[in-house]
Amino acid sequence: MEKKYVNTVDELGRLLMPSELCSKLGWAKESKLSAQQNTNSVQLTLTPDGSLEYDNLSRVHLNKELREVMGWQESTKIEITINPESTALILQTS
Repeated sequence: MEKKYVNTVDELGRLLMPSELCSKLGWAKESKLSAQQNTNSVQLTLTPDGSLEYDNLSRVHLNKELREVMGWQESTKIEITINPESTALILQTS
């Protein structure tokens, strides 16, 4: 069973990502990511033309539009898991 991680959205809309999971996905610092919104979750995938960035402190800045649609604000607890195909991280409210 895959380990689950829970982190909170900070005051600037950033979410700290578990480096263990990001390493499995091949994410490097400053990797570009795309966000695919589903009904109750967001899937982050590595893509050269993504609008999100995995920064040098292992965080992803979740843009305002995405946070508003998902109802995520400062201090919202987000569960972070890797999808079964090991190609993306899944974010959902904890």
